[in-house]
Amino acid sequence: MQGRRPRELKGPVRRGRSGDHPAACAVRLTGRGVAFLLRGPVLSGHKNKNPSNRKTQPVKFSLSQDFPVGLDVLWPVYGNPAYLQAKYRALGAHRVEIREAHTDASDIRVLLERTIAPDLQNVPDWARKMVSRDYVMRHENRCHRVSPQASDVSLRITPIGSPVDINARGSLNEVSPGNSRLALEFEVKCNIPIVGKKVAEIFAGKIREALAEDHDFTLGYIQEHA
Repeated sequence: MQGRRPRELKGPVRRGRSGDHPAACAVRLTGRGVAFLLRGPVLSGHKNKNPSNRKTQPVKFSLSQDFPVGLDVLWPVYGNPAYLQAKYRALGAHRVEIREAHTDASDIRVLLERTIAPDLQNVPDWARKMVSRDYVMRHENRCHRVSPQASDVSLRITPIGSPVDINARGSLNEVSPGNSRLALEFEVKCNIPIVGKKVAEIFAGKIREALAEDHDFTLGYIQEHA
């Protein structure tokens, strides 16, 4: 006997909460950010009889970026509010709220939220009406210096109101005099039943593109200001 059909969403799509899992999700992510296109029944409170489907496996990948300056030159740049404002606005944010930007000899701590208008290029007409006019990305960055030439790094990027979580850990080291390298191991999770792994794979690929733009901007900023 067929089960009762889940209730369909009526009216505007609302931002997801921890208990809301869309049955289907298309994602548009560029170097300027992420847009969620949600469609399908809400499965809040839905009991999944198959435990293996309750959580999707994270997508993992590695990334490294090289800089033609020593760690002492790069260190004060990463937590500089002027650099953060200039970078994220250049990458498409029309509002950048810096909640914390702390730098001292041993630690960098950054917490900010940037508001972005979604890039609708190549998004189907049927989906455009379901995209929010603006969306917010939260960035939490930490660097801890363990020696004059080495530091530990952790990053967390959260598209607010979405089921996606992006985390990275790694190092920012001076690999030779006058040359530094940022090396990170990323883990991307998306807790949407059935399609979560595919969504995480899309994010992982596009994160690489976004960080390439970030790297290019930082190289130019260092050349101009450092």
